[in-house]
Amino acid sequence: MISSVISGKGTERMYAFKGMMRQDLYKDVLQNVLIPQLEGWFPNGEPHIFMQDEAPCHTAWSITAFLAEQNIPLLYWLGNSPDMNPIENVWELMKRQVAK
Repeated sequence: MISSVISGKGTERMYAFKGMMRQDLYKDVLQNVLIPQLEGWFPNGEPHIFMQDEAPCHTAWSITAFLAEQNIPLLYWLGNSPDMNPIENVWELMKRQVAK
């Protein structure tokens, strides 16, 4: 599995891990990757919205509560809407680079 963060302000490293992304691992990624990156991209309380799909690890009660505690505003996004999913653009760019 691979996890990363994309934004209009840039991208973060990709993190590869074995197994399924579960809520405990996702919380670890949020604490150690996402939140520090958000603080770098959006300093001094600059407004932002965090988008994630409805994967079970994203919608677990513990994750929802954690994000609320961190004051991270959420935009819920359907995972099965590839025509509107920004990650599809990233995958296309990656495929082109690999093909080179």
